[in-house]
Amino acid sequence: MEKYEAKVGGQKGNITMSSYDGKRAVKISVQEHIHFGPELEAAKALIDDCIEEWSEGGNQNIRALVEHAFQVNKEGAIDTGRVLGLRGVNMKDKEGNVDPVWARAMDAIADAVKVKSTASYVRFYEENPNTGKLETISLDFAKV
Repeated sequence: MEKYEAKVGGQKGNITMSSYDGKRAVKISVQEHIHFGPELEAAKALIDDCIEEWSEGGNQNIRALVEHAFQVNKEGAIDTGRVLGLRGVNMKDKEGNVDPVWARAMDAIADAVKVKSTASYVRFYEENPNTGKLETISLDFAKV
């Protein structure tokens, strides 16, 4: 990579390096710890507007589905996975286009995502001769 001045790793710095024979590997992964900013309140208000329009004269159970995404966990924080999962849903209007209010709500969720911290992890793998699969090498520095 250095010889060709190529960028190492993915967009966030994740990389896997394997030995020439493929029997060993080192994986470096970067995990982001995120939280939501005040834009999330705007997203929730817009989603509520969508639900009001879509469920007019219909079943109110649709509200329970979206409310599920905004429930807090044991620590009192909103589950980021649930909220970000809403971004994968394209709600259509009567003409079959993405509902513009829903689209604005999804933009607000995207803007609400704030990276609080990052953590890098290094994992080592070695091929199991019996299965041929790479298995994690446990490094317990506490026992050293």
